[in-house]
Amino acid sequence: MARACLTVLALLVTSGCFYEPCDDYVDYLCTCHEDDPQYDCDSLEAMYLEADPEIQDQCAVDLAAVQNEDEEAGLQCVW
Repeated sequence: MARACLTVLALLVTSGCFYEPCDDYVDYLCTCHEDDPQYDCDSLEAMYLEADPEIQDQCAVDLAAVQNEDEEAGLQCVW
């Protein structure tokens, strides 16, 4: 049982290491705001490609803010 718990814990820790909020941020903007001249997908992708951890944290905050603004404005997007 302990071995199974350690395996699950190792998988959770390992999978968490590969999550990059900037990928979600760029995907959301490029999908949900593709017609908005404020966002250029090529520039966003280049800017956030393999961003460092501090930038990743900011992407998570920025994504939540943009999604909240969209929700308040009545915009719906499935990405």
